[in-house]
Amino acid sequence: MTLVTYARRLVVLSRCGMHPLANPVLIAVGADRSGAVCDAHVLRRRYFAGAQFVHFLLGPAVVGLAVPLGARTWASVRRLAVPIAGALDRRA
Repeated sequence: MTLVTYARRLVVLSRCGMHPLANPVLIAVGADRSGAVCDAHVLRRRYFAGAQFVHFLLGPAVVGLAVPLGARTWASVRRLAVPIAGALDRRA
């Protein structure tokens, strides 16, 4: 469901001239959430069981994007280490 919604939102994004408010990720997640809320039979646990493949690929994608970005901006990251550490979620 998430991937289909995302693909449809990519078309909307291109028609909107790549405007940031037409972000397909934001809209796809919002549409999935509202659809899950409207359909009482779709439980959160069931949704995440179906989206497990996407979640599996998300970790390597984040690392793949973060490593080159971190290498280029390492001086800024070191300078801002205290604010970054303060923003981390300690519950995880």
